[in-house]
Amino acid sequence: MYWISGRAIEKVVAPGLTGNGVACILITRDDRIWFEADNGLYEYREGEQNPYLLYSEKNTEGTLPVVSIKSLFEDDRGDIWIGTWEHGLFRYESTSGRFLRYPKMNELNSAHVVFQDSRKNIWVGTWRGGLTLLKDAYQPEKTSWVTFRYDEKNPYSVSDDIIYAISEDPNTHALWVGTRKGLSILPQREEYTPTVSFENYYPADSEHSISSDEVASLLCDRQGLMWLGMIGGGVNIVNTHVPDFEWDRLPEAKRLLKTSSVRSLFVG
Repeated sequence: MYWISGRAIEKVVAPGLTGNGVACILITRDDRIWFEADNGLYEYREGEQNPYLLYSEKNTEGTLPVVSIKSLFEDDRGDIWIGTWEHGLFRYESTSGRFLRYPKMNELNSAHVVFQDSRKNIWVGTWRGGLTLLKDAYQPEKTSWVTFRYDEKNPYSVSDDIIYAISEDPNTHALWVGTRKGLSILPQREEYTPTVSFENYYPADSEHSISSDEVASLLCDRQGLMWLGMIGGGVNIVNTHVPDFEWDRLPEAKRLLKTSSVRSLFVG
């Protein structure tokens, strides 16, 4: 792991941090820094004698083991959702400081990526288990879920069961899902069932298609543009803004009347 200070990049050297891999980093709204390293969850605590706190079963009431963390996400409550490679889903409850464990949701117990949409739904993307929507997300003992799986016979199913990334388009409020085999978009609705229809996008010989099969990351910027990080396809940018005006050049009227000037409008 490295610090960036001004124009300088410095490697972090600290007892206990011996590995070279950091899968995810999260800076919370109250400026706490959480990260995965050496197959465990750490928090950086500036000013402490040992600033790198490793969370384990010893200090989480036996809840969170030292395992590979794949996703860290802060929700609107300030809770931190922790997705793991094969040990399921956990949540750090900010009001109590407790860690909570969720039931096994798929065969591999994968929680590869976690996301909260604008309606406060919690979505979990898995590795080979499809896309999952939690019900009663803040009550682990009552939590159930709806799972959306790839179906080769259904062109409107999610495009693959390996989910890399999840985001929301702020202009349409549709859920964007990056998978190993394309981009799947799920329009917002009041109720989600396993048979809902996704709009799927795949690479093609067109400047208006995505540039690669694998959509590894998704980001919405402050202007409402959607950015797609592709494996082997660079970066794609999508503008879903609804224009203020639609421009019709009236080609047929111009052909027949030899003009495209419009002096008045009438609705019959």
